[in-house]
Amino acid sequence: MRGRVVLQGRYQITDQIGGGSWSVCYKAKALNDPNDVIAVKCVPRAGLSSHVRVAIKDEAVCHRKIGRKHRNILRMVAAEERPSSDVLYIGAELCPKGSLKAFAEADLFCAKTDLTKFVFLQVLDGLKAMHDLGVFHRDMKLDNILVRDDGSVVISDFTFATGRETTKHFKMGTSGYMAPGKTLRFCFCSD
Repeated sequence: MRGRVVLQGRYQITDQIGGGSWSVCYKAKALNDPNDVIAVKCVPRAGLSSHVRVAIKDEAVCHRKIGRKHRNILRMVAAEERPSSDVLYIGAELCPKGSLKAFAEADLFCAKTDLTKFVFLQVLDGLKAMHDLGVFHRDMKLDNILVRDDGSVVISDFTFATGRETTKHFKMGTSGYMAPGKTLRFCFCSD
């Protein structure tokens, strides 16, 4: 993947920085400005079930709808679908400090009530903005909250996001973080 040019020929992939169940994230530099560095999520869709493929296709749609609307939602730069390779590329702002999970695991919030409130209110602001725009995340967890260089946080990873208030697809998200109601035959989206 290193060296591949993506996002309408604007960015070149450099280093791998992370990944999830169905995707891998890379750093990428703009070809016309080496100081313009973003994160690129690469989602190969071959072999995925049909309802997961639909959810992943919805990711770019939902992220595009909300990606520049609020300071606590990860800013989307561009998306590109390559049918020939069955890969979806999503470019977004780079948050080099990583996820909130790493901060929590390092006990950086231990006995720091003001910091915890500061972060929690930012997450709530981002979720409210998403819901006001009719987008539901469906996979809220510390891994999907990234920390910017200035210490602010952003909601990321819209793989399971939807614009529908109700769904027939269950168990979308990370099982350990799902609302109990998601195991019912018909559920309302929840964050």
